[in-house]
Amino acid sequence: MMDDELQEFLDATAAELGVPGAVVGVIDRDREVIAATGVAAVDTGAAVTARTLFQIGSTTKTFTGTVAMHLVESGMLGIRTPAPCSTSCPSSTPTATNRSR
Repeated sequence: MMDDELQEFLDATAAELGVPGAVVGVIDRDREVIAATGVAAVDTGAAVTARTLFQIGSTTKTFTGTVAMHLVESGMLGIRTPAPCSTSCPSSTPTATNRSR
């Protein structure tokens, strides 16, 4: 995908969905294409740039679940198989202690 194609796609999609601002990056081997559109904050009107960071909050849970189910469908992950971290990561240990007297 060329830079102009990605920019046009992002502009059109953001307008169609009513998204105030977005940044999209595509990496293909050694080529990186970034497009930005809209505003980062509707109250200030600050423009979105390729370096704008967004607070995505709890949407990572949906993203992680979607990726996990794609891996299940492709056979790379078993739905009833413990995740690798649950069997290979060391148990967590408390890092803070109460030293008050």
